[in-house]
Amino acid sequence: MIGIDSLNLGDLPTVDFERKNALPSVCGVYLAIDSSNKVQYVGKAKSIKDRWDSHEKAKELEASNKIAYIRCSYRACNQIEADLISFYQPKLNKSFTQKEYFNQKPKTTLNWNFRFIFNRQKKSVADIAKASGLTKSKIQNFVEMENCPNISTQVLHRLCISLDCQPGDLISIEYEDIKHSQSVQKTKNPAEPRLGSIYRYKNHGQNPLIWSEFKVIGLIENSLKSYKSLVCNGAADYALIPGLQEMVKRNSSGYTIVSKTRGKNSSVWNARWAINTDFLLSENFQFIDNSSTVP
Repeated sequence: MIGIDSLNLGDLPTVDFERKNALPSVCGVYLAIDSSNKVQYVGKAKSIKDRWDSHEKAKELEASNKIAYIRCSYRACNQIEADLISFYQPKLNKSFTQKEYFNQKPKTTLNWNFRFIFNRQKKSVADIAKASGLTKSKIQNFVEMENCPNISTQVLHRLCISLDCQPGDLISIEYEDIKHSQSVQKTKNPAEPRLGSIYRYKNHGQNPLIWSEFKVIGLIENSLKSYKSLVCNGAADYALIPGLQEMVKRNSSGYTIVSKTRGKNSSVWNARWAINTDFLLSENFQFIDNSSTVP
């Protein structure tokens, strides 16, 4: 592996941007560098020449002054590319910084599906009122509502029992596309820009993205804040839980989740899929690297 800290761009083989057709047809990692000798973009390719013949960022890279490259096996490309992106932070590799992402709130819509479920059940307003213990006028209002109402958790439970449905069926949360999700799809950084480059990773079997920090409490905390900011009432909690649980499972690969107060012996939390709602929303947890020796 190359030593990024000691890497001198001037020592790398380069081709002037105007002569990019002269790039070699070799496998490796390339760096687009501007006239100020600043790295604008880092990428990898099985054939560097072919990639630049039809580059998806051709317009953005027109300001480049030269193209440097490092020959390497394709297996090594991912690691070298990720290290270079982490070190140089090229502006074209990710659309916004980690700080900007964590300050950004996801755009969401709470969908009120009462009318749809009510019509599907083929029950009358009187039937639902009797089963839920609510007044008929209240049920009729719920039928006519277009937007999600601010109702208590207790009322939500009553409605779900009377309609034989789950809270997530009655109130669903829709996530609109945000700049971050587009960045994740387009970025070539396997370290995932939503987590930033401050977290290290290591090769682990077939998955090169097992996080190797000892305690990764900060991994989830900022994302939790974004999710919890969407909770405008008790009912919305239930719509958020599946997303929170999925987020934790996705980001905690290779880790055991344990209670901060109960420590490593809190075996009830050792299964990532056994996280309960109160525990998750309390943020009373931490991550222990399964490959580490924990006292």
